[in-house]
Amino acid sequence: MKRDFLGGFQRLGKALMTPVAVLPAAALLLRLGAGDVLDLKWMFAAGDAIFGNLALLFAIGIAIGLAEENNGVAGLAAAVGFFVLTKVANTFDSTINMGVLAGIIS
Repeated sequence: MKRDFLGGFQRLGKALMTPVAVLPAAALLLRLGAGDVLDLKWMFAAGDAIFGNLALLFAIGIAIGLAEENNGVAGLAAAVGFFVLTKVANTFDSTINMGVLAGIIS
């Protein structure tokens, strides 16, 4: 029983690694795009898109990590791409509604 319990925690730890792997890139985008560094709104928006949807990214990442053979990692990558694309597009023009096109591109 102890082995099953520890095995469950090990699977959970592996599942958490997928969304955690995105965080350093998001932090770099957020910091480098800030007003006191490079002042690039689109770069800041890209990092903010990831941190703004962090709960959803963890939910997707954990579900993928706990699935058999980690099926669906591409789904998490598509979600990250969608969030970043829509947020960056809004920095150029706030009236842009990417809609389904953003889903197809990402």
